[in-house]
Amino acid sequence: MNTIKHVFFDLDNTLWDFRKNAKFALEKLYIKYDVESRYGFTFDEFHPHYHESNEGLWALIRDKKITKEELRARRFKEAFDNLGINNDELAKIFEDEYMETITNYNEVVDGAMELLDYLKPNYKLHIIQMVL
Repeated sequence: MNTIKHVFFDLDNTLWDFRKNAKFALEKLYIKYDVESRYGFTFDEFHPHYHESNEGLWALIRDKKITKEELRARRFKEAFDNLGINNDELAKIFEDEYMETITNYNEVVDGAMELLDYLKPNYKLHIIQMVL
């Protein structure tokens, strides 16, 4: 006898491919603000700097060493600074537009839809989202 009636999923990187959607959003902003022409770095050169900065800052949040506001103030600035792009205004524009832009992309993790289709007839499915 199956006693499980509900299945809960985290959204980010469990169902919704946050990393892929983030990369799409960042590339759109990179093109929109003509960063490559202005500063000579391709998006593929920029992205690892952003990813490294962002991941490091999220680790600091998990360790309660910085706040969410500090992360938001630092992630793009650090990525640009690491490339030698000293433009705090551009970093702020990226931060201001990033969260709105990412919601335009809806890539899901490989296999997520098939898993949900399999579970749906037998369980009540729920998505939980951690908000910091």
